[in-house]
Amino acid sequence: LECAVPLAQENRDSAGTVLIGHGQVLMIVGIEIGNCNRDRDFLTVPQFTEMFGPSQEDYDAVIGFAKANGFTVAGGSRDAMDVQLKGSVAVIETAFHITLGLYHDPIQRTLQIDRSGAEAVLHSFAGQPSDGADPKAGLTLDPNGNLYGTTFSGGSAGFGTAYQLDTANSESVLYNFTGGADGGNPIGGLIQDSNGTLYGTTTTGGSSSGKGVLGGGHFGDIHYGCCKGTVYGLSGGGENILYTFKGGNDGGTPTSTLVLSNGVLYGTTLTGGPGHNGTAFSVTIANGSESVLHGFKGGTDGASPGGGLLMNSAGVLYGTTQGGGHFQKGTVFQYKR
Repeated sequence: LECAVPLAQENRDSAGTVLIGHGQVLMIVGIEIGNCNRDRDFLTVPQFTEMFGPSQEDYDAVIGFAKANGFTVAGGSRDAMDVQLKGSVAVIETAFHITLGLYHDPIQRTLQIDRSGAEAVLHSFAGQPSDGADPKAGLTLDPNGNLYGTTFSGGSAGFGTAYQLDTANSESVLYNFTGGADGGNPIGGLIQDSNGTLYGTTTTGGSSSGKGVLGGGHFGDIHYGCCKGTVYGLSGGGENILYTFKGGNDGGTPTSTLVLSNGVLYGTTLTGGPGHNGTAFSVTIANGSESVLHGFKGGTDGASPGGGLLMNSAGVLYGTTQGGGHFQKGTVFQYKR
């Protein structure tokens, strides 16, 4: 250990490595740094703050802004380079010009956070056999204030459910997936058309694959491509399979929530397709015909699109892939119909 030298000092001979321990001292490690010949010379925390931290004027300005906007300063220090604040949702919205609203816990609860910052649990999932478990998707809200969603597991057969939560926070299981021809283990959420019909996808099951292998399992247990999956509709308490994925050029393992436009559903599959790295697809509701819009090749075009699609007013689709791209770290893509 050599001696402490400000990094900006011009008389050093070689660069040192700065080691910073929160709330401790700073040491510069190196050999023959400048004219230092003393061992174990340290910068104290205040000395480090003066050299590299915020000025007292800047720190006071942050605190002044917080107090002026209704926050309570709960802690922090200039040496630690942080300010800890407390404030209501209304204070946060006003100070930072944002809007906060409904939050959906992706684990085991449906909850609400109102504008005052108060949380209310609307439903706690009980799991198999009478209720779902492990919801992974977001919620859909209808014009009457009812919420709709899916659970990955639970239900009477253990392969997940589609459910409704009404305005009185009473939950109804709309459908129990069996993992067979009807599909199973939905990861994507639900969308609703103007007639009240709900549409979604399952990651497993379908008539081409028989019963799925993931009953009550978890997302990390999925063997991608093993069980094809489905696109389905729900109305009047019954399920209608619109399309069953075969896992070949048509794609397999849809994990996303669908987009609906003019009687056509749009989504993505994680696997399959002409390039064997997933697809962007469409399914026509009237006849159940499926079209592959793009088969990902796993190169610069991307691979394994696990998220859903977004459509603008001109009908252009946008999405993401988990892999591929120039750096093989995923992509954001556009598809013009």
